Amino acid sequence: MWWLTATNARLRLLRLSEAAEKLKKQAAISIQKGQENYAREMLFQRKKVLQALDKSKRRIEVLDELSSKLSEVKCCLLYTSDAADE
Repeated sequence: MWWLTATNARLRLLRLSEAAEKLKKQAAISIQKGQENYAREMLFQRKKVLQALDKSKRRIEVLDELSSKLSEVKCCLLYTSDAADE
């Protein structure tokens, strides 16, 4: 089931990226309208989203590394069981 977690993490990464871009655009529009306080809040929210994005990226890296290690173990186990059968 770890592959579902990796897939979910990648989907979360996409959603967070989209949210960060949307907040950036909203902040730019707010500045043009003279709504500096709102723009500041949007940029603060964007900062939080970018922090979550970094955590999600690290999570994906860990899950990919886990996947690689599990594949290695699977190959070793298959090789060991084939050698035992001979």
